[in-house]
Amino acid sequence: MTAMNPLNPPGTPTSPAVQAAFEDFARELNLDGDERRDARERLTEITQHLVDEGVIADFFLQGSLARRTMISPLRDIDAVVILSPEHEHLRHEGEGAHRAAGLVGDVLRRQYPNAAHDRSRHSVKLDLGEDTFSFDVVPAFESLDASDDVEIMDLDRGAWSSSNSRELIRVVAERDTWCDGAFVQQVRFVKHFVRRELGTDFPGLHVEAIAYGSVTERLGHAEAVEMIILAGARLLGPLQSYSDPTGRERLDVKLDTGVRERARQVFEGAARRVGDAMDQALEGRDEQAISIFAGLFGEPFPKRTAPRPVRRLAPGAATAAALRAVEPPTPTARAWRAT
Repeated sequence: MTAMNPLNPPGTPTSPAVQAAFEDFARELNLDGDERRDARERLTEITQHLVDEGVIADFFLQGSLARRTMISPLRDIDAVVILSPEHEHLRHEGEGAHRAAGLVGDVLRRQYPNAAHDRSRHSVKLDLGEDTFSFDVVPAFESLDASDDVEIMDLDRGAWSSSNSRELIRVVAERDTWCDGAFVQQVRFVKHFVRRELGTDFPGLHVEAIAYGSVTERLGHAEAVEMIILAGARLLGPLQSYSDPTGRERLDVKLDTGVRERARQVFEGAARRVGDAMDQALEGRDEQAISIFAGLFGEPFPKRTAPRPVRRLAPGAATAAALRAVEPPTPTARAWRAT
């Protein structure tokens, strides 16, 4: 495990220049607005076909797009579709889950004959093409209890499993509000890093879970990244566990042992590099700090600080400025280093 610098504990604020670099990074990771609108319009089209055929009564978006933690490219879209009351009997039949998948799949095959069709444990899959969107359509019933859970199709069990997708969306949104809108951006930073280092082997929800447990207040972006990376290095170690942000489901047990060990090594290596970057920033070496972060995240993290604008002096101020330049500076503490 990476040793912590006692003079620079996790969460110590860095410089405005480093924060600005992360803000540029955040803008680059934002989903394209037109693409997001196209995805929602296509999802509305798909669900309208299911409504018109009497298969479903309602739907809602779930997954990272619904939680606003998705990073580019916008490709996989998850939606829960609530089956119509006339299909309520499928909740209780032994083959009800498989029959529900058939109902949804038949409509989608008729409406999109040239698309790729498949099934997973919980969804009917519709892929409209490599350069467009892929949808995981999850048949479900509203829960019979007082919660806002849903019972989703589970083809492995041939039954229905409880899911708290709405609660998950809600608690992530609440944490983001508590952090003044910075939390989901900080999750995206680490998701980008994980995708770069581990591809799709390490699920994005695991990043969200680690971030949710470690970022509990408004932090600067670099400070939050440091907290998340350190938490990941620890939680991916032996005998450690973590759950989804709602606390309902343990996630660590779902990771393949080899993937978990590789992820632990990646997070530990990143923790050392982030610690170095934070030390550089705290010493006023912004360019070096940003260079380390750029190496860690790759594109599209900015490789250097933005050039500072030239401040034009008012007429007659040049002589005073020249005199001040030869005066010994008065020592001042950087506000961003105050604890």
